[in-house]
Amino acid sequence: MRYLFWVALLIIGSAPLRAQETPASPLAEAYERAWRRQPAAHGQAWRQQAGAAQQVAAGQWLAAPPSVALAQRSDHFNRNRGATEREIGLALPLWLPGERPAAQAVATGEAAALAGQLAYERWQLAATLRRAWWAWLLAEQEMGLAESRRQAASQLADDVGQRVAAGDLAPADEHLAGGVLAVASAAVAETRQALLDARQTVRRLLGHLPPLPAVQPENPLPPGWDAEAAGDGANAPVAARDDGPVPSWLGQHPAWRVIEQQAELARQQLALRRSQDRDRPALTLSTRIDQAVRGEAGEQTWAIALHLPLSSGVRQQAALANANAALIEASQQLSLQRETLRLSADLALAQWQAAAQALAAYGERWRLAVRNQADYAKAFRLGNIDLPSRLRAEQEAVEAERRLLRARIEQAQRWSDYRQALGLLPE
Repeated sequence: MRYLFWVALLIIGSAPLRAQETPASPLAEAYERAWRRQPAAHGQAWRQQAGAAQQVAAGQWLAAPPSVALAQRSDHFNRNRGATEREIGLALPLWLPGERPAAQAVATGEAAALAGQLAYERWQLAATLRRAWWAWLLAEQEMGLAESRRQAASQLADDVGQRVAAGDLAPADEHLAGGVLAVASAAVAETRQALLDARQTVRRLLGHLPPLPAVQPENPLPPGWDAEAAGDGANAPVAARDDGPVPSWLGQHPAWRVIEQQAELARQQLALRRSQDRDRPALTLSTRIDQAVRGEAGEQTWAIALHLPLSSGVRQQAALANANAALIEASQQLSLQRETLRLSADLALAQWQAAAQALAAYGERWRLAVRNQADYAKAFRLGNIDLPSRLRAEQEAVEAERRLLRARIEQAQRWSDYRQALGLLPE
């Protein structure tokens, strides 16, 4: 059995290596099509454009667009001597000390957070598609097996009917064979329902049902990744972090990155709130033309004014409290996410290894069951055993084949789950 386990691993490992030679696997092509149907994919370019515009705005010299003020005074409604006063001013909002670099950092952080959120949504879609994909392939394989089982049961019922007519078997055997055929037909109907559900799920994701692909495991891990190290945070390559070392695979994980970027954005927003301890100052340039009496020449004067708002007090404290709360929550969520992703990767790796062992065991069981089935079928034709014995051997072979089929797909699915746990998209 130990020999069979390593042979199974060798066979399983060779399939992803062959898949690496092809431009894209059917699952990867299906994933790209599914992503193009997502609303986030259609709005991605506009969101990126908005983020770029915010970065440009944060880098400008003025804190906000300038404004123009127009004013006119006259004595038309009282003395009506023609006295007028016209004024036009230009207000230039200014940055508070330290506010401009803090705003630039927030704009950059928001762009990074947007990219991280999109990567996280792509990773979530990959999980949904992977579940639907392997459930569909399993349903298709089980449907084929159920159809084969029904055909074999029908052939057996015909043979038993002929032998009953010839007097070689009792009528009870014909009833028994008919019952086996009825069970096989019911299994076909049940399997067809599961297949229709699986197909519908894939259609909802892709918009259509692609041609049925072969059962093909996903590609191996990228160069430099090791399965044992990737699943074990203690042995994995690490990248420095303020709160301790983080495995390199975890540092690239979309579910980790999105929270890490949110925490960094919260830190930048807190720095911005600290710099905004009052309303922004404004520099105003204005000119005024005064005319004392109608017919006299007007006198023009110029003025420059600087508006310096006082501290906002309580409003500043409320803004700082909210920013501090957001930072603390993001940091705590980041710590929890680290533990969750590590445990998920460890579990996915253990499940894949267990599935590989199960595949080897079920392969051996199927080989023995098929040999036993052939021996019992021959003995039944020669009249050396009764029909129930033949049917028991037949049932054992069918069950062994079904379990082997499920084990093959489960092993491929577990490898897919392991890649998902490491944050890798279908390739």
